[in-house]
Amino acid sequence: SQGQFLGFLRVVSSVPGASVFVDKKDEGALGKTPFQNATPTGPHHIWIEKPGYKPIERDALVWS
Repeated sequence: SQGQFLGFLRVVSSVPGASVFVDKKDEGALGKTPFQNATPTGPHHIWIEKPGYKPIERDALVWS
């Protein structure tokens, strides 16, 4: 096994400081918008939330 390949995930929103959750919302936010991080390649589910704003959910595909 060569290990897990990583790509780069960048999440931006028109509302800075929104919480970004990736794949497992119950584990807490990974950061705030604008967010960027090395992420395993493959499909991911993303939630973007900030009090007072409508939450957003998106599916994304990360590749290297």
